[in-house]
This record gives sequence, C-alpha cells and structure tokens, in this order.
Amino acid sequence: PTIATVRWTAHQVLRALSPGEDMELWRESSSAVAIIQPPLHLGWVGRNLADWERAVGVRAAYVTRFGQAELPTASTVIAEGDRLGVPVTDDIAEQVIAVSGGAPTEPSGAEE
Repeated sequence: PTIATVRWTAHQVLRALSPGEDMELWRESSSAVAIIQPPLHLGWVGRNLADWERAVGVRAAYVTRFGQAELPTASTVIAEGDRLGVPVTDDIAEQVIAVSGGAPTEPSGAEE
C-alpha cells in the first residue's frame, strides 16, 4: 500500500514519544512483520546462536557486535554486548522477548 496503516503510524508516534521502552527497530508498512532487538540474558553468552534460535523458535536476521552488524553463520557464538535483529510477528514477539530475556533451559548444543 502507498498509505501507511493506522496501526503502523500509531506505533511510530508512540515509539517517538517513548523511545527507551521499545525493542522494535523496524516495522513494515502493512504492520505484519517487525524487527525487534530482544534482551539477551547473560546465560546466552558463549553459546552458539543456533541454541538461541532453537529456544525462541525464530532465526536472527543479523548480529550487531561492537557497533558493526553482520549476518550470522552456523558458527556464530553469542558474545557479551551482542544485539540481535530478529524478525517477528505480533503473535510471537512476546514469547521471543520472554525466552531471550530468560536463562537458557537446554544444555548447549541440545537438539529438540
């Protein structure tokens, strides 16, 4: 669509009014998909990104480390201070945030 949805526009206004409270980095114009930056519990540090992806149920689109964004690989290990860009829908965003912000429950490298 050429005109932004009311939901997207309202979110942009609220984000501008309270920027410190929002993990959303971007939302596409139909408002169906967003990229968020969920909190990372320190328990994820030193673990392979694939462990995190299995636990939260989504893939990380990119990792920002020392201010530089990079595409993750099969060997990416989460380091302290990393920020993940994660595509989500509204249906799964809260779960992704909750799991990412909590300590890992599976041993490193565990298969589901």
